[in-house]
Amino acid sequence: MSTKPTDTFAALKWMNHSQKARWYWLLRAIDEAETQRQMDQAKCLAEGYLLGLFDARVFDEAERAALHEEALTREKTSTLFDA
Repeated sequence: MSTKPTDTFAALKWMNHSQKARWYWLLRAIDEAETQRQMDQAKCLAEGYLLGLFDARVFDEAERAALHEEALTREKTSTLFDA
């Protein structure tokens, strides 16, 4: 899947302050996960949150996919499994 970085910025543009704060909190939970279970839980919460915002028509599918890809990228760059 190839999403343009601008899709992420477009999606964030449509979120209100509390929605953005929750999104960044969920990304931080992915970043700070210390176990695989915590990582999986944070990813599920992030995906569910994005689907809820998509269903509420806060942004379109391309923007939802871009934000989802951002969350997956954070998992891929996690140092959780470097030990």
